[in-house]
Amino acid sequence: MLRLMQDSEAAGICPNTPVYNAALHALGRARRFSELAKMFSRMKQAGVESTTTTYNTLINAHAHGGHTEALP
Repeated sequence: MLRLMQDSEAAGICPNTPVYNAALHALGRARRFSELAKMFSRMKQAGVESTTTTYNTLINAHAHGGHTEALP
């Protein structure tokens, strides 16, 4: 998923909200919290709209991963 995003961006294709949500979900399931925070920041910097699904994905990733530090 992440590789596909990188390849798409390199080709000038901007990911949309569902694509970012899927990437955030994948990073959360893999417990890659640092990368999760960076991806969310990248999403905001790109001007991609965050939805309820986005925030639920972030909360679930941290809650299920036992990561109790502040969310990004």
